[in-house]
Amino acid sequence: SCLPRLTTSLRILEHLVLQHKPMPHQLALQLTECGAVQTIIQLFESTCKMLERPWMEGVLCGDTVLSVVYMIQPALDLCYAYISYLLSKNHSFANTSIVKPLLQLHTLLFSLPPPATIANTMSALQHTIANILLTFTTGRVCLAIQAGPSWSRKY
Repeated sequence: SCLPRLTTSLRILEHLVLQHKPMPHQLALQLTECGAVQTIIQLFESTCKMLERPWMEGVLCGDTVLSVVYMIQPALDLCYAYISYLLSKNHSFANTSIVKPLLQLHTLLFSLPPPATIANTMSALQHTIANILLTFTTGRVCLAIQAGPSWSRKY
């Protein structure tokens, strides 16, 4: 499976992006030019497709779900950092294409009880998704997530 390599790549990218507070303009520009947000949207959409079958069966457990959860967190952190940067610079960020995959991901991950082994991580994911969605409704950065990137959290 390519999930471990993808997760490692996302964590490295997350570390490179989030080690700078605030995000440098040049880094934000590079993320924009390489289509990072669109790639993350595609990642969320693919993850949702992968999770639909176990969700329909009423079971979200196993190594695949665990791998997906650990892959999603750095992608969410990257997305949040990028949107936060745009809002902090007073850019009019009108691209809401990420809202639908985030809502679908939230539904798939949180409509069933999480496995006990990853309940805390799932709770962190839920808060991150909610904070990203709130930035679209409030127009400002939510402070609850600014505790640090996921690589600094203990799972």
